Amino acid sequence: MKAIIISDKEIEQFDVETWSETDARLYAADCAESVLYLYERECPHDSRPRHAINSAKNYARMIELKAPRVYIEEARRALMWAAEEAYNAAVEAILLPEPAACYAAYAAAYAAAVDEDMTRRAIEAIRSARQAAFYANKEEEQ
Repeated sequence: MKAIIISDKEIEQFDVETWSETDARLYAADCAESVLYLYERECPHDSRPRHAINSAKNYARMIELKAPRVYIEEARRALMWAAEEAYNAAVEAILLPEPAACYAAYAAAYAAAVDEDMTRRAIEAIRSARQAAFYANKEEEQ
């Protein structure tokens, strides 16, 4: 796993809520990407969560590099669309027999969410990724 899926106690310890939007989004995208295979294993032809993660990273990097405003706004519009599509994928995944796939798609949707409180969404992405990993481990044990 590229990102370490941290516990609630570690979220407080690392003071995630004070991270910049870019740092929070990139970490959330890494967490979501680390469990994305769980969704893709169940829905191999559905690229919506992967597209959301890539869009989140692209947008964060544009902000970080101070790209021209017109490119940032275009990336933001693409990100909004990708977040909604990943959320739809997560809702559809509720019907799948493997709950890990649903949580993995939710992690992608939260990583791509566009609102005023990205750190809150990052925390939700971390928690969803952690739930996906939990259910995946539970499935492997059975």
